[in-house]
Amino acid sequence: MSQRSRTLRTLLGGVRRRIGRDRTAAGHPAERALVETFTKQEIAGWLLLPPDAPECRVSLWLNDIAATEVVAHPEPDTVGGLQRRRFRFVLYDFWRFARTTDTISVRYDERPVLLAARKSYGYRPKIDGRSTPEELITLLRTGHIFGQGGKIQLGKIIDTGWQDQVLRLHDAVHRHLEAEFGLRTFLGYGTLLGYVRDHGFIDHDRDFDGAYLSRHTDPAAAAEQLITVAESLIRKGFQVIPKASCLAIKDLDSGAAQIDLFHLVGRPDGTVGFPFGSVGSAPVPVSAIEPLQPATLAGRPVLVPADPTAIVEHLYGPGWRVPDPGFSWLTARTTRESRALLDHDQQDRLYWTDFYARPELLPPSSFAPWVLDHPELPDRVVDLGCGDGRDSPVLAGDGRTVIGIDRIPAAVALARSRTEEASFVEADLNDGDALADLLGRARGASGAPLLHYARGLAGTLPEPAWLTLLDRLAATGRPGDLLALELRIDADRNRPKANFRSFRRFPPPAEVITQLTDRGWTILDREDGTGLSPYRTEDPALLRLLATRRQ
Repeated sequence: MSQRSRTLRTLLGGVRRRIGRDRTAAGHPAERALVETFTKQEIAGWLLLPPDAPECRVSLWLNDIAATEVVAHPEPDTVGGLQRRRFRFVLYDFWRFARTTDTISVRYDERPVLLAARKSYGYRPKIDGRSTPEELITLLRTGHIFGQGGKIQLGKIIDTGWQDQVLRLHDAVHRHLEAEFGLRTFLGYGTLLGYVRDHGFIDHDRDFDGAYLSRHTDPAAAAEQLITVAESLIRKGFQVIPKASCLAIKDLDSGAAQIDLFHLVGRPDGTVGFPFGSVGSAPVPVSAIEPLQPATLAGRPVLVPADPTAIVEHLYGPGWRVPDPGFSWLTARTTRESRALLDHDQQDRLYWTDFYARPELLPPSSFAPWVLDHPELPDRVVDLGCGDGRDSPVLAGDGRTVIGIDRIPAAVALARSRTEEASFVEADLNDGDALADLLGRARGASGAPLLHYARGLAGTLPEPAWLTLLDRLAATGRPGDLLALELRIDADRNRPKANFRSFRRFPPPAEVITQLTDRGWTILDREDGTGLSPYRTEDPALLRLLATRRQ
């Protein structure tokens, strides 16, 4: 290497070192603050601060625009005498305002925090969002904020239209539950927090939270009562989306407004169980809930617990007085009454009960023609989880005998009204004796082979129930039986969905194929990918299989 080359390399190295020192000086040292996660969905990291340091807020910037901020929450342990405090931003709408020429940074105390994966203090997107930073500035100036779920929204404090919708909806639900069950709903969770702390709604909240205290002291009985409440609301015309610990409720007039209705359990020892959970762990007496007290929220009469401050402190812990758009129950929750949660099977039953309460009779799916395009199919078909009989008339073509099985009464009623070319039975596929009897009836006296047709069923059932069903089909199987499956796969997990469901499975194709081959099935045909069955706003990633029973 020449002297000139060595000199030039030395000079360039010095420039790089100076740039590195300048950037480090401008930002927090990596050992004191770091962004560990930087994805399209979230940004998360930590700070190391003295244990007695005051509350700290971390902000997310787009160029020189402070888009949003969150509180960094302390962990119990210290590192070298310093306390680690974690922060997290949810980025649902943020990227739409960023362009490839813009710089995104995370800042604490006006200094940027190092992005570990990027090895820099700023990041420029690879593609342009559909909006611009200028549009974000306009929205922020007109009272919009990034809400708890990361969506840009008009702050709930000034969104009087939303306030009117949720309060009207809550009042309608309250009146129905009081008339039908003698249950009185009151403000709960985030809505109660806003009432106590902010004397109104929380600006960054997403929905309205109500609650009721179950009259059942047994947690399992309280969960069953929540199911009964949901079914009653569905019959009344409300839309109900079941979750493990609450019901999300809408109606035809609520627009985007939604209320979450939580059930609480008064235990035999006089304390309250919170199935959704809480940050505080000290027991709360039933006397902190009842008797309920009248109050006013946004000019409307509501009910609140007997000691609302005590309930809020139990739900959100000692830091409840500090607003935090980045608060996450996934990390903050310390305890819950898990015995009162709805299991996947209970949620699934409620989901489909609600779904078929507002029927949308669609034409036959594209899966049925795919199956029927194969030669030498059995003349007898069992449509497992037939729903409203969407595919049953097509399967009954060419003189086939079709029996549709579903456990949702409304679905079976719709199927029967849809066609007389197939018969439909209300039965639970989890009931082994009932299933064996129906399969025997479908085969007839001759024991004819069957085509087991299951569209969407594999992703709906919890894995244990799905494997049990496969075991029962194997135990009752005969040579010549066929099994036709269509299901969502792992590639569909993060793709857009037309309908929200709190429970779905997205197994990888290899796993499903192994489950079949291990039980005596041989794969005859396979197709997977997108473009197979678009629906509304979604184009799911699907797997289609046709398998035969080995001799």
